[in-house]
Amino acid sequence: MILKEWTDNQNRVFIDTVQVHEAFSETFLKSRSWQGGMHWKKSKGREYLFRSHDRFGNGRSLGPRSPETEKIIDEFRKGKQKNRPFSFNIKRNGI
Repeated sequence: MILKEWTDNQNRVFIDTVQVHEAFSETFLKSRSWQGGMHWKKSKGREYLFRSHDRFGNGRSLGPRSPETEKIIDEFRKGKQKNRPFSFNIKRNGI
């Protein structure tokens, strides 16, 4: 088998493609951390922060309502809102 060296243009296209793939992969992985939802659930007279993972209600409790859990849900909502345009484009384009 004979290997030919790539032209300058082929090298440029390859490097550009690798860079786009790396940027997309990194952004896509970050967006996965904002999937699902968070809400307060009442149980035995107390409110607990609940992180849902799917539409069937599967998830886990992150603890009773406290300044710490309030901060967690605020950061989650801000991150989800910030990430919304990217998630929308992925769904719309079928990626």
